[in-house]
Amino acid sequence: YMAAAFEDQLCPMKTVLPRDTDEEEPIDNRLRYAARTDGRAGFLFLNNFQDHWKRPAFRHIRLDVQTAAEQISFEDITLEDGMFAVFPFGLRFGKNELITATAQLITKMTVEGETYFFFFQPRGNRSRFVFCRENLQQITCCDMEQADDRTFIGIPDRMGQLDILDQTGTVYHFLLL
Repeated sequence: YMAAAFEDQLCPMKTVLPRDTDEEEPIDNRLRYAARTDGRAGFLFLNNFQDHWKRPAFRHIRLDVQTAAEQISFEDITLEDGMFAVFPFGLRFGKNELITATAQLITKMTVEGETYFFFFQPRGNRSRFVFCRENLQQITCCDMEQADDRTFIGIPDRMGQLDILDQTGTVYHFLLL
């Protein structure tokens, strides 16, 4: 679903591999990850699956991604054995920006002028959304903090919803399944 819903953004993006990638060592104990990016926005792909092998769990890790404008951080990520995830960064919606999310983006749809983004919470992970505050007028959700130009939202349960009203009067819904 994600590839179809975001193909206009995903397809022209370039693949960026971590500096310590070693193609000669396919099975190891490091977290496997890569990004697809246009230099500003993109998707962070995480993989902790290997056929016929038990992989270590990675708990409370932090990954930094350098974009053309800034370094952004994905904090407190947990990826259990057998899990994978695709986390968005720099995702534009209207004049707004989701800076990072530690929830798997599934798809989006628009119904009666309101856009719905659907996410999945990988097992063992706590979902956190970081938004640029600039154009946001109102946010309805649970656990929210604000610092500088950012709004941090944590959804502690496996299911939850946050609703955003921006300065243009447009409503966006972020649903965690």
